[in-house]
Amino acid sequence: MRILLLISFLIWSPSLEAQDSDMRLELSASADTIYFGNAFKVEYKFVNGRFGRYATPELANFDLLAGPNRSSSMSIINGQRSSEEIISNYYRPQKTGTFEIPGFQLERDDKTMYSNAITIVVVENPDNLQQDPNTGQLEGRPMVKKKVRKRYKI
Repeated sequence: MRILLLISFLIWSPSLEAQDSDMRLELSASADTIYFGNAFKVEYKFVNGRFGRYATPELANFDLLAGPNRSSSMSIINGQRSSEEIISNYYRPQKTGTFEIPGFQLERDDKTMYSNAITIVVVENPDNLQQDPNTGQLEGRPMVKKKVRKRYKI
């Protein structure tokens, strides 16, 4: 029995080591262009690792509407283990302009990991268009009025 456990541990151990080298941090937003007055989602993602205790940074020029929300997933396909842990927040811009959301860093096992930074452009919204905060897609676009041609009988 002990030999069986030792063999299974030795087989499992290299796959765990390989996973550590694939750890990475990612920062993303539901859209890169936001119409003023709409909310959007920012995701802090840790691939092939775990955050542990982590607080998302406060962002200037944005109001925090909801979050932090945590989700995680793990899969094993053909003996390869992969996982994701995501912390997401919903924000609403306070003004129009171009803003950079700085990347975040995380210290793990005596090494510091860094994520990418993203740029968000907030534009005027004179037609009061609504965006889905999860996808950035427009909802309820105003209808475009078609010109009606009058027909004359000859």
